[in-house]
Amino acid sequence: MPNLDHLFWRFRLAIFVGLCLLPAIGAFGKADPDRWMVGIPIATLGLWLSVTEARRFEIPDLASVGIAACAGLAVTEGLIDFAPLVWNGLTALLTLVCLLLAGRLLYARFGQDAFGAGDAKLIAACTLLVGPLGLPSLILIASLSGLVFGLLVRQQSRGIPLGPFIIFAAQIVWFFGPIAAFSGQP
Repeated sequence: MPNLDHLFWRFRLAIFVGLCLLPAIGAFGKADPDRWMVGIPIATLGLWLSVTEARRFEIPDLASVGIAACAGLAVTEGLIDFAPLVWNGLTALLTLVCLLLAGRLLYARFGQDAFGAGDAKLIAACTLLVGPLGLPSLILIASLSGLVFGLLVRQQSRGIPLGPFIIFAAQIVWFFGPIAAFSGQP
C-alpha cells in the first residue's frame, strides 16, 4: 500500500508549481513583453517558495526580499515610476502592520498560528509591485484560489500554505493588472 502522506505531498507540490507557472504561461504573447523582465524572477521565486512552504510550512524571508527586489527591477526597467513606488512602499508598510496585527489577534483568539508573519511579509512585498490599486485584487485572487484548493483537498490536520496562492495572485495582477481594469469602466 503506498504511503498516502507522501502522495498527498507530491500532489500538493504539483499544484503549487502549477500555480507559479500558470500565470506566466497564460501571459505569454498577451502581456506587455517588458513585464517579463520582472515576471520571470517572480515565477522563479514562486517555485522556490512553493517547494519550501510545501515542505516546512514556512515562507523564507529571502523570498519576500526577492519580490521586493523585483519592484526595484521594475523601477529600473521603467515599468514603475519612482513616485508611485513611494506610495506602493507606504501601502506595503501599512499592509504589513495591519496583517501582522491581524495575525496576532487570530493567535490570541484561537491559540494557533493561522496567518503567519511570513504571509504578511510576502503580501507586503507583493504590494510594492502591484501598488495600492492592485492590493485588493491580490488579496481577493489569493484568498479565492486558496479557498478552492482547501475545498478540493479538505485536509483537516494541517493548515494550507498561503505563499503559493499569494505568488499566483501577484503574477496575475502584475501581468494583467487589477481586476477593476477588466470592468470596462474608464
